[in-house]
Amino acid sequence: PRRDTGPPISQRAACATTDFAMQNVILQMNLELLSVDGVRVRRLKTWVTRCGACFTIYGNEEGRKTARLFCDKCGSNALQRIAASVDRNSGRLKLHMRKNYQHNTRGTKYSLPKAGKGNKYEGDLLLAEDQLLYGAWNQKLRKGKSKNSSQSIFG
Repeated sequence: PRRDTGPPISQRAACATTDFAMQNVILQMNLELLSVDGVRVRRLKTWVTRCGACFTIYGNEEGRKTARLFCDKCGSNALQRIAASVDRNSGRLKLHMRKNYQHNTRGTKYSLPKAGKGNKYEGDLLLAEDQLLYGAWNQKLRKGKSKNSSQSIFG
């Protein structure tokens, strides 16, 4: 019994490259891969988003138009992009992090700048996702959509 229902091997197309990034893309597209020098990607690498506060993992959602800024579960903005792969035997998602990984605590030592027009921030600190729904952020969002939709409102 033949398991492979595709065309015979003599009629298949394959891509040949030595670039690991291209090999990763080719394997994710389920294409045949030939390596010129014999060195080949051992495992497929995908990227997931992980909250640094509550450790919730978000996969790649196809329907999302923008990148996630805050965690849906806890509201934290400590989101990290981490390499992941699926284990062949168990089918579980495995995160690839350093053994001595330490969370970046930059920006947590000093207090926030005073809001107002006297400093360089001018009261434009985005601290929670709810701020996008009302006030100055909502006006910037509406003004940004009408005038120049290609430019981000965040800088």
